[in-house]
Amino acid sequence: MIPALTSTSTQPQEYVVRRRRLAELLPAGSKVLLYSGELSSRNYPDNHYPFRGSSYFLYFCGWNSPRCAAILEDGQCTIYYHLHSVEEAVWEGAGPDQAALCERFGYDRVASWSELNIAPETMMVSSFAAVLAGRPLDFNG
Repeated sequence: MIPALTSTSTQPQEYVVRRRRLAELLPAGSKVLLYSGELSSRNYPDNHYPFRGSSYFLYFCGWNSPRCAAILEDGQCTIYYHLHSVEEAVWEGAGPDQAALCERFGYDRVASWSELNIAPETMMVSSFAAVLAGRPLDFNG
């Protein structure tokens, strides 16, 4: 299920301003990793509660979709999410257009999880934010 891209009244420029303010508060060279969160199962693993992303992800990124990560670096925002396969698209739809996401939420770039080199399953908490001051992102240790 892909949430509607028009579910919020916040303008794209407001998200850009929020991310820039955050960047100004951090040491030079810092990177911020935001994660939207996971779907929560009800009584059966395939029956999920309605999803609501983590508050800080929604505040800085706006898109209410599970298993999304944002990396904020040098005033730029890259969103990573699972692009649907052909089989998934048959059941859930093709998913949002990457250009539409950039336009709606002011992202600089939208990319696939494969470019992030980390599986959503390895993020062991439901949602998080990490500030990596002056260090490269290294998820392998």
